[in-house]
Amino acid sequence: MPVAPRLLIERALAAGAHASDATLRATVLRGLGSGPLELVDPGADDRATAARLAAAPAAAWFAGPHAACAALAGALPAAAARAWWPTVVAGSGAEPVAGGALPLVAPVADAATAALELAVIEPPLARAPAPLWDGAFVLAPAPLDGAEGARLLAAFAAIAEARPELEFVVLADPTPELTATARSLGIGWRVHAAGFAPRDAERTWLASATAVVLPTARPLAAAVVLRALAAGRPLVVDTAAPGAAPLTAWLAGHGLAPREPFTALAAAAAGDAASRAASARGRVVAAAHVPDALAARLAAAAEPRLRRAA
Repeated sequence: MPVAPRLLIERALAAGAHASDATLRATVLRGLGSGPLELVDPGADDRATAARLAAAPAAAWFAGPHAACAALAGALPAAAARAWWPTVVAGSGAEPVAGGALPLVAPVADAATAALELAVIEPPLARAPAPLWDGAFVLAPAPLDGAEGARLLAAFAAIAEARPELEFVVLADPTPELTATARSLGIGWRVHAAGFAPRDAERTWLASATAVVLPTARPLAAAVVLRALAAGRPLVVDTAAPGAAPLTAWLAGHGLAPREPFTALAAAAAGDAASRAASARGRVVAAAHVPDALAARLAAAAEPRLRRAA
């Protein structure tokens, strides 16, 4: 008798998320259990997915924000095993961690912390890719907007005069707000919106950046944090931003306590000893998030009901 496939249902929509993230999660889950695993297209219609869940599988994982995942999980038969894989750093701290329809690997402090602990990234490249930018630059891999964007750009403006070689690249489409803020700070010609970067291009941007600025006022994919660490880049986080607390606490817990944005940018641009040490430490932390390493950690830590879902 054929075995019903386990399903990975993706709803991981956030700044910095890529379709390849779903493929990597599927790789991890295939290492956790026997039987086929099927990745449900992240672009699939929720109504069609719910109808399919109601009819078929014995187990399913749901990746993404809790509200979207719980709604679909409710379509599963009552006896079906299910689990939730949080994926978002900012904007998810108030989400439930476990219980109800979607149990989660325990213990964790909050959903954002769980997303960071469960983030999965590709193994490092054998060699550094050729840079996409001619010169030194600070990189924001997600849109900059609102009060947080203004604070981060102001931190860059404060060091810009002393660092004339340094530019600021944002991997998002240009917006009137970004342009106006940069011009008001006198750095309009040094701030560049490069548009959304496909996964391979993002990896190249990260590998050659002087520092990576992580905006957290809007939902941010946890995987992009680990990809920046894997690239050995100093991280700049606006600790005053509404969604920054889980990320800053997680970084501090891994020996990577972020400094105030101006100090962090100035230190990264100067290549000080603390920034170099943080870069080396970041690579060590990120190494625990490649598929094989993460699968081994999950196999050891998962609750029994999660093993059934796997």
